[in-house]
Amino acid sequence: MQIGAFECDTRCSFLFSFHSKAANLVPELPLTGLDQLWVADLTYIRLAVEFADLAVILEAFSRRVIGWALDGTLESVLTLGALRMALDARRPKPGLVHHSDRGVQYASPSTRNYLSNMVSTGAA
Repeated sequence: MQIGAFECDTRCSFLFSFHSKAANLVPELPLTGLDQLWVADLTYIRLAVEFADLAVILEAFSRRVIGWALDGTLESVLTLGALRMALDARRPKPGLVHHSDRGVQYASPSTRNYLSNMVSTGAA
């Protein structure tokens, strides 16, 4: 089916993001302890006069919030703030999987560079 300049495939059960670069490792990951899988997401909170954006990171085994950031922007600085808080609090060992949706904030060059530097320097 074609609508204007867009072509739709109704057989597809998910929306593919142009920013997606990482494979989904979660289905094959059996959780046996802490800091094997962190799950990240964004939402918004309605305040009295405006909306605020919230980035949260959950540790999947314990289901506890380990990092969060609240701001008036959905830019990658928001998700990086939550990630930095989680890393400062937990100091995970190599092998941690950081799972998020395929949003532009998580696939941004600044986020990918930050994560690559953490892995290459062993700073996590």
